[in-house]
Amino acid sequence: MSSSAKFPLVQNAIRPEGWKAAAPFPPTGTTTFSRQHELKKLPVPEFSVTMEKLKRSLRPLAHSEEEWQTTLRRLDDFAKRDGPVLHKRLVERKDRDDIAHWMEEWWDDVSPELQTAWFV
Repeated sequence: MSSSAKFPLVQNAIRPEGWKAAAPFPPTGTTTFSRQHELKKLPVPEFSVTMEKLKRSLRPLAHSEEEWQTTLRRLDDFAKRDGPVLHKRLVERKDRDDIAHWMEEWWDDVSPELQTAWFV
């Protein structure tokens, strides 16, 4: 099974295509966002760094040593199998010219409450 079949790209069906480009840029009479196009694209964190942060953040949530060891085995399996495939896709997405940054569409789809909750 190919990685794209196993992990299909999800297209946003809620917003019309090109909705962001249709907005005035920058807002009339201001310099807000006028240099946005000069910003570097957001980097995709190294996979190993992401996995270590995930493990550190999940450790306090384990109710027992047994649950923690099960979690570690599952994370290690993910890191050996599907993780590198998905990470490669994020890196490829980062290099696309048709999006400002690799997380943009996903970030736009999340409610403001969840956006702030991600920074724990």
